[in-house]
Amino acid sequence: MTSYVREVRRMQEMLMAPVRKQRLHEIIADRLQEMIVRGDFRAGEALPTENEMAEQFQVSRTVVRDAIRVLATKGLVEIRHGVGTFVTQSGRDRLAEAIALSVRRGDYTPWELYLVRRALELVVVEEAIHHATPEHIAAMRQAMDDYERNAFDPEKAVEAHIRFHRIMLESTGKRILMDLLEPITVFRIPYEWGTEKGEVPAPQKYAAGHRRIVDAIEARDLERARQAMLDHLADLERRARRAMEARKPAE
Repeated sequence: MTSYVREVRRMQEMLMAPVRKQRLHEIIADRLQEMIVRGDFRAGEALPTENEMAEQFQVSRTVVRDAIRVLATKGLVEIRHGVGTFVTQSGRDRLAEAIALSVRRGDYTPWELYLVRRALELVVVEEAIHHATPEHIAAMRQAMDDYERNAFDPEKAVEAHIRFHRIMLESTGKRILMDLLEPITVFRIPYEWGTEKGEVPAPQKYAAGHRRIVDAIEARDLERARQAMLDHLADLERRARRAMEARKPAE
C-alpha cells in the first residue's frame, strides 16, 4: 500500500467525525503539506488531479481546490492552469532565491548587507577552523592562485573569487550559511571591485587578504582568522563606498 493511499484512508477516517465544512479544505491542506514535507511528493512532481483527490478524500472539488490554494499561498505548490499542480523546489532553494531577489530589488541598504555579512562571515571562519579538511584548504589556495593569474580577465577572476568563498562555506558543513551568504556575496562583487562591470582590484593585495584567512584556518587560529576576515571585509566596504560615491554624479 502506497503512502498516499494510507494517507487517504487516514483522511477518510478523520472526515467521518463531525467537522465544520468550512474547515475541510484546511484539514486536507495540512495533510497534503505533511506529505510534501515528508517527501511523498517530490519537487517537480504533480499532485493527483482535483477529481482524483476529491474522490479519494470524499469531498467536493471546491474543497480540494481551496486546499490547493492554501498550499500555493505557502509556496509549496505551483498551479499551472490546464496542466496540473506541481510541488515546488525545496525550502532551501526558495530561501536562497528569496534572499537573492530581495537583495537585487534593493530591499536592504548595502550597509545592512555588510552588517549581516560581517556577522555571518565570522561564524564561517570559526566553523571552517573546526571542519575544513586539507582538501578544502588546497582548493581555496588554488582559487586564489587562479584569481591572481586571471586578474586581467574579469570573468575568470570573478569565478575564482566566488569559488573561493563557496569552498570556504562548504568547508563549514553548514548548508544554511551557504544559503544565507552566497546571494549577498555574489551580488556585492561589482560594488566591492570598483565598477558594475566587475573591474578587478589590485590582484596581489586582494589575493593576499584571502590567503591570510586561509593561513589562519589551516593553523586553526581563531583570533587570527577572525581578524583576517574583519580586515578583508573592511577593505571591501571601503571599496564599495568609493564605488558608490563615484557613481553619484551620473545618477
